[in-house]
Amino acid sequence: IITAYEQQQYETATELYREKELSTKIDAFPVSTRLYIGISFIERQETTEAISVLLPLVGTPYKEEAEWLLLCCYMKINDRDKALQVVTEISIEKLLKERKWF
Repeated sequence: IITAYEQQQYETATELYREKELSTKIDAFPVSTRLYIGISFIERQETTEAISVLLPLVGTPYKEEAEWLLLCCYMKINDRDKALQVVTEISIEKLLKERKWF
């Protein structure tokens, strides 16, 4: 999957994921691989699949990447409520990170 992603063979990456029924074993993959799978689905215009792969990544070290990709997905499917929710979360986090405590 990683090799296919790196070679921009998104169809191959997503087909490997589907053929091997890896969705049942997705938690066994490194977070970075799950991110690549999500991006591959986005590149193939399979937004719903991308969302299901990316949502669990919000609680990982790839949180920021996952949130931005989820925002793109929600905008793509015109789910304004979820897109706004993600934007709000991103905005709050940004404020907290920039906040200087005296």
